[in-house]
Amino acid sequence: FLLAQVYKTEGNIEGVAREIAEMKRIAPGNPDVNRMELALMDRTNNLEAAREAYARLPEGTVPERLSKARNAAAINVWDEAIRVLTDGLRETPGESKLTQLLAQVYLAQNKPEEAKRVVNEAVAIHGTDEELQLFKRVLEAGSPEAIAEIQRSVVDETPDETLRALRRARRRGRQRRRPPQA
Repeated sequence: FLLAQVYKTEGNIEGVAREIAEMKRIAPGNPDVNRMELALMDRTNNLEAAREAYARLPEGTVPERLSKARNAAAINVWDEAIRVLTDGLRETPGESKLTQLLAQVYLAQNKPEEAKRVVNEAVAIHGTDEELQLFKRVLEAGSPEAIAEIQRSVVDETPDETLRALRRARRRGRQRRRPPQA
């Protein structure tokens, strides 16, 4: 997988195609491989093949729907990502991961009110779901500083000492990777 990513970065389309073929042989149905294959088809303007490959992806379970919607988003087929996720939410109303991904799709399309609507609907169904509550707080935060404060409070409120230390280390790592603010 890493070699395919290196080839992709270098613009070596043939190398990417070879690696994808090998990965499909070793791990058929792997969502990451499917996503990379669809992105390659999109990049090489093989749109018909991309549509056919996408149509064959399953969407019967929550993980399959998440994967299929991520694949649609990867090739900028936003309406299809929304369809897959809203169909999933009809079957499992308020499901946390489906809700969060649908909200992210809406945010990617600059539709923050739609994102807030789906998160609020899910919170109304599953009010005690901590992930949804946190996602709602982040959506309502309004500024990077407010989001950072929410993230700090989540880390500080973690009761398990080992998990709290791990989360602090991850935050420090993310902060080091951020480009300096101008």
